[in-house]
Amino acid sequence: MTISTVMDVLTGMLVLGAKVSTPIMGIGIAIGLIIAIFMAATQLQEQSLQFVPKIIAIGMTLLVVGPWMLDIFVTYTIDIFERIATMSPGQL
Repeated sequence: MTISTVMDVLTGMLVLGAKVSTPIMGIGIAIGLIIAIFMAATQLQEQSLQFVPKIIAIGMTLLVVGPWMLDIFVTYTIDIFERIATMSPGQL
């Protein structure tokens, strides 16, 4: 195993993490911003008002993009297992 192989695997892992977390983080940030503007405009100070819509929106986002996320994870895992098989010094 060379340094370039390790760096390639780590880079792929970081890209995968960023790719998978982007929809969830984006929805969370967007809903948080909308709720914060609403709370500032109405001068409400209730903290639970901010969390309930975020939880609902993130849950719905997970239902929509969950299969896509699972497909990306499975593809990456298969790729890693194939790399492990090619790194084996012996023949099966």
